[in-house]
Amino acid sequence: IIIILYKFIIIYNIIMLGAKIFMKNKKLLTILLSTMMTFSPVSSIYATGPVGKKSKNEPKTTTIFWEKSKQNNKKATTDINEKKFNNFEEINQFFQQNISKFGLKKGSLKSTKTLKDEKGKTYYHTIYQIESIPVYYGRIVFTTEKDSTMSSITGRVDTAFEDGNWKNKIKLSKNAAIAKAKNNIKYEDLYESKADLYLYNFEGNPYVVYLVDLVTDTGNWNVFVNAEDGSIVNKFNNTPYSH
Repeated sequence: IIIILYKFIIIYNIIMLGAKIFMKNKKLLTILLSTMMTFSPVSSIYATGPVGKKSKNEPKTTTIFWEKSKQNNKKATTDINEKKFNNFEEINQFFQQNISKFGLKKGSLKSTKTLKDEKGKTYYHTIYQIESIPVYYGRIVFTTEKDSTMSSITGRVDTAFEDGNWKNKIKLSKNAAIAKAKNNIKYEDLYESKADLYLYNFEGNPYVVYLVDLVTDTGNWNVFVNAEDGSIVNKFNNTPYSH
């Protein structure tokens, strides 16, 4: 009980801090809210194999958690304890072969970065994708030991896109999306621009979008352009203390 109360105190303090800085830095508030979810009991799922559990508070979110040290010699539902994972391709293959164990219907993984620490552990940072389009809220990290056995799996996945046919909805080109984004913000000098497709859930509505990054004299803008009709779904300035 004391631990639970302590966690709620931490959550309360995070919310209060986030409220004070909201008008100055919306992105930082998003990070704080993600930290708050880390303390949530829904992310504490221990099982004999990788397990995805739908969140009661967020019906379209599946939390994934598996940790080797929590198994207590239980019989595993997959061969994850015996397998060696030497690279991202082997992890992606295991993910697709056991996708129902992750609480998902279909999809694959895309590697975003791979890191190693001084103890020999490897951290495979991935993003969940459907029809080869990354899901914006779909990060999963696989950690392996020095001997390439799996140590832990953690992640949160937005499942709002599993039943759609998203590639057929794309009507806008990448260059057209960049033009739409440029017309939606005020700036004098543009230093860099790029656009990538994502499946993006905004206020409960699923979209296939181009995430357009614009580096300008007024800040580093993220503009979410609807790939179907070119409308602006959302935008924010990543520059700290921007208005």
